[in-house]
Amino acid sequence: MIRQAVRMGGMALQMSFSGELLACMTHHERLSVLDTATGDVQYSFPNAGGEHCYRFTPDFAMVAMASQGGQVQVWTIDNVERPMWHCNPHADVTNITGVAVLPENNVVLSCAEDGHLFALSLIDGAILSVYAATGLQPIHCFDILPTRLPYPRLAIGDDNGRVVVLDWIQQNQPSTSGIA
Repeated sequence: MIRQAVRMGGMALQMSFSGELLACMTHHERLSVLDTATGDVQYSFPNAGGEHCYRFTPDFAMVAMASQGGQVQVWTIDNVERPMWHCNPHADVTNITGVAVLPENNVVLSCAEDGHLFALSLIDGAILSVYAATGLQPIHCFDILPTRLPYPRLAIGDDNGRVVVLDWIQQNQPSTSGIA
């Protein structure tokens, strides 16, 4: 299975919670989902920007993906030809370093080297919240525990090697603290 992913040019991997599916980027500018038992491609999404930043939901029904020009897209397995949602939260930054979609919260998250992590509405693209790294250091990654109650918990890693762990609380008004 791994040889199949490497042969296809896979660089970033994500396995489904069940272990039955494996996602990887391919040299064909596609994000492909493979059956781990057979190595067969089950479905794939176009990725014309060649970015290698994506994250599936645990059930692999949806995926958030960074695309060319700093755009964040959300795709579903029901329509692998067109994204169901897209937004440019990091308009001037093309190097998005992390994305996630939380359908149970109607939220899309993205971080980039501009030092910001945005929480965006999956319904209308509105900015729900913004986290700004200290000194706007580039954010290189984040992870999220979406099922933690009452709020999801985020871990955010910046350019100085700091890791910040916080409970994300959805706000009604966009937060602009720390944004120049």
